[in-house]
Amino acid sequence: SDAKKCLSSGKIGVSKDATTCNLACTDIMCTFGTAYASPETVAGMATCTDTTPASTKKITVMVDGDMSTNPFIALAVDGAKAECTTGTSCCLSVHKMAADYTAADANCAVRGAADMSDMVMGVGFAFEGSIKDVSACHTGTKFGIIDATAESAGGADNVAGVVFKEDEAGFLAGIIAGQVSVSKKLHVVAGVEIPPVKRYADGFKAGVEGVCPTCVVGVTYTGDFGNAGNIGPTTAQTAMADGADVIFGCGGFTGSQAIKYASSSEATAIGLARTGDAAWVIGVDADEWVSTFESGAVDGSDKVITSALKKVDTAAGNLVKGYLSNFVKGTSTLGATEDGVDFAECHEACGDGQGVPDAATDVARLAKNCLASGSVDLGLNDDGTVPAGVVAPPSTSLLCDSGTSLVPSLLAALTSAIIAVVVQRGF
Repeated sequence: SDAKKCLSSGKIGVSKDATTCNLACTDIMCTFGTAYASPETVAGMATCTDTTPASTKKITVMVDGDMSTNPFIALAVDGAKAECTTGTSCCLSVHKMAADYTAADANCAVRGAADMSDMVMGVGFAFEGSIKDVSACHTGTKFGIIDATAESAGGADNVAGVVFKEDEAGFLAGIIAGQVSVSKKLHVVAGVEIPPVKRYADGFKAGVEGVCPTCVVGVTYTGDFGNAGNIGPTTAQTAMADGADVIFGCGGFTGSQAIKYASSSEATAIGLARTGDAAWVIGVDADEWVSTFESGAVDGSDKVITSALKKVDTAAGNLVKGYLSNFVKGTSTLGATEDGVDFAECHEACGDGQGVPDAATDVARLAKNCLASGSVDLGLNDDGTVPAGVVAPPSTSLLCDSGTSLVPSLLAALTSAIIAVVVQRGF
């Protein structure tokens, strides 16, 4: 029955070259099935239905996790939902991959989405390969991908990608963290060692060392975004036992669970024993004080000093707007200059006498101005690594050096803020 629907649609036929387009009969069978990806219900979304007018542009967002536990995915859906509305003659479907899916499963799901949609958006690098394969066959369908370049997703004329300068977001969070830590030991609980995650971690390390040259930043790549085997909290537990008093969770659900554990005041948290003082924690992608800690309702929310923000909602919204108005192939990059990265406020941890002294956020704001002006480049490679022989940056002087166009008063304010933190924290 599914195969008949597929064939009768006229979009795929068994006469297609199976080598070129990889459309074996078994793949055709899966096109309209739900074994690989299933539709999600999203409140307030202009949902595509069987009665949607043919003139309405149909966009399918492909995700591989839960919106309730993955801020990255939730932001992407929110951004797409904001731009794809009945007012723009657009409808939206969100399809979530089944657990433990394979690359072949993703190909099948994306192909099915392409058959039924005018545009398919993959949320995350995991859809890079499937969009590369399917976009070559479905030349009449547009494709967008977040957290991967259009080139890495095939580079076809119908593919657009959005990437971020995560190193800048990590750098800003690191500037705050380096001024908060007392033990001068901090740790990053990261997910899979891929370029976006490496950029976060390396940028964070650079920010910490910029304001605290004697601080030591450890990084653990857990190899997982879903907290398999409770790897996030376990990694945080080990780091805290070694003296880390700031934990940066940078790995989807793994990172979120790590910071919930590290910040908890309970004797047992996330299934693990807690000993010693709670650590200060930092979220990623979205403001995790709002998402993971439910705006202060979850234990440990008072230990959240900031989150390294990546405006995934802006990226998704831009992809939708671009398709609806004037689709442009290729890759766009969002950093501080484009207001695509930032740091979250410290909420309950704000203020002198709390975790984050006022001067600490002042320094971070000044640093963001430097990055946004284009006068400072952290110098990281595209894969998130630091070039050989380069320490980026080794001191706060590189935040706004005398060679930039920034006004002297900004430099003076930066210096004053750093001195205030040094005096208060006893560095």
